Amino acid sequence: MKNTFKLFSVLYVLTLFSCNVEPLDSLVAQEDDVIKVESRLFNLIERVAKDENSENAISCLEFIYPFTLFRYDATLLLQENYVITNDEQFVDVLSSLLENESISLSLPLNIRIDNGQSIVVYTYKDLNDRITACLNEDIIEYCKANLPSQNCIWNVENNETYDGSFFVFTNDGGVTYYYNEMTYLGNWTVYLMNNQVHLNINLQDNSDVSTFWNFDWMISIENNNSFTLENTNSTLNLLKECYDECSTSEIPICTTENLNPTVNLALFNACILFQNGIFDNTNYTITYHLNEEYANQNVNAISFNLELNLESTIIFYRIENSINDEIIVNSISFNKEYDCEL
Repeated sequence: MKNTFKLFSVLYVLTLFSCNVEPLDSLVAQEDDVIKVESRLFNLIERVAKDENSENAISCLEFIYPFTLFRYDATLLLQENYVITNDEQFVDVLSSLLENESISLSLPLNIRIDNGQSIVVYTYKDLNDRITACLNEDIIEYCKANLPSQNCIWNVENNETYDGSFFVFTNDGGVTYYYNEMTYLGNWTVYLMNNQVHLNINLQDNSDVSTFWNFDWMISIENNNSFTLENTNSTLNLLKECYDECSTSEIPICTTENLNPTVNLALFNACILFQNGIFDNTNYTITYHLNEEYANQNVNAISFNLELNLESTIIFYRIENSINDEIIVNSISFNKEYDCEL
């Protein structure tokens, strides 16, 4: 009876293999027939299978079940097979694999894209191309929707020279870059080239700073508040920082006792313009000053990073219209708040 069962099991596995587009002649797979755990395609498949609300999930397409997954060890010897019937099971199986293991999937596979259309994929290359295409569309839409966020800046990280500098992106394609107490104006756009999403930054001067940033950066999304920029010479991160309070000129800053917090004044540029009835910041610049006289004369502008060493700190801002030379000077106060969550 046991021998009969073993024979049935082997015949079942061989039958499953026979349904593959490229049948395997033994229980040892070939390199081209498997997807290694450390490969990019494995990572993409895992992100598609994740719940759409999970971090890094790819939600622009989905797998249509069932299908069969084969699991191989480091020598590509078949270890186990699973009939996959839903996303949750698929994620559980994928997350259980070890670093040196591999999988294969029973091809062809059926997938469903955003518009509800079902598509058949016959090869792993086709699957990789389909996922990559929809992921690139997602990245472009993400950039267009999230880069120009009101009351938000994008801090530069993981670059020794430019750490602590930051960008402000606008909906009309404008960008302002703040570095070492200097302001650089320019424009930005995102586009697809050679199956890779690029962020083009163009600052409008010939300085070394602009030369560094004026590039077609390859962009990849880390999460909703962070992404990576990469070119042939550099890799760095941009991290989103926002402030949502915009209903008053008295702004609470959450802190703890005996701590002097530092605020980035550029976070409040959009809020200040909004309070003054300005909804298109294309032709406006804002500087910050310690007193009203300095603001009126446009002298002694202070750093965007302001340490709050008093319970309430009053700062004067100057809004200047570059087209008609209109000037607005007013004050804003930052008040330490302790009964809050950091």
